[in-house]
Amino acid sequence: MTLPPPRLDDLTWADMMAAVRRRIPAESDGRWTLHAPVDPGVTLLELFAYLLEQRLYWLDQVPDALVVAILRLLGSDPPRPAVPAATVLRLTAEWPDTAVPVVPAGTALSRDPRGLIPFCLDDDVAVYPLDPSAGITVVTDRDRTADLRTGRPVALLAADGGPARVALTLPLAGAHPAPGPLSLLFGLDAPAACVPSWLPGAVGDVPPPAELTWSWFRPGTDRAGAFARVDDGTAGLRRPGVVRLHPRPTGPPSTAASCSPPTRRPSPRRPGCCGSTSTCPPRATAGGGPPPLGRWRSRPRHG
Repeated sequence: MTLPPPRLDDLTWADMMAAVRRRIPAESDGRWTLHAPVDPGVTLLELFAYLLEQRLYWLDQVPDALVVAILRLLGSDPPRPAVPAATVLRLTAEWPDTAVPVVPAGTALSRDPRGLIPFCLDDDVAVYPLDPSAGITVVTDRDRTADLRTGRPVALLAADGGPARVALTLPLAGAHPAPGPLSLLFGLDAPAACVPSWLPGAVGDVPPPAELTWSWFRPGTDRAGAFARVDDGTAGLRRPGVVRLHPRPTGPPSTAASCSPPTRRPSPRRPGCCGSTSTCPPRATAGGGPPPLGRWRSRPRHG
């Protein structure tokens, strides 16, 4: 049963003025005869009663410093400042016979029909159409596609620290040039301290635990190559994040249906997330997905 909060003082302005007026004759020896609001002395008493009533109100309130002290006494974290909400969304293109569309940064999106809580896109996102008749495949030492689709974790790197290779095949449709990077979302089985890269609390500029080499190839052909740039939001497959693969100007068009990340070379030191030590290889709990992925942040409304 919840106990009602105690009131340290319930004295009101009217109660104080009534008590003061009763004391005026005795305190003034009968010389103060006009007790109406028009009297300057009564006006001052009303002002003092008003100020005292405000102090009594503060007496019943719990100051922020007391809240923080109690939380620390209980071993809880003190209140933190507000931060924008962030998430990852998947965009789907259903027009394979046209140029690959690009959703510009700053595009607003909201699940609220009234648009009271809009989110805005952090970066430009190229929305690559996928072949609906084919699926994404994951191959490590063998085909792991069925494991990942049923929710079973897939080890991406070898536990002994030796070289490893993972191939993701993406059934891209169409034959148009790539106007932007491929965005792949990796859901990894990581400790709770490893904040996903799209959340505000993610640690930036974390060195990867091993050297990763990302490349692309076209299944059934000898076409392959390296990407112009890789923005690895997973920090070397140590936390959930979005990997953005930037193709070279002469690289594969949108029909290049696969990429093969990563190849790992042993590293003498494998620091884990947030400075800890990694003792087990990363395991994917979700991966790939349609390439057009973007990070969205809540945009405050003004006015």
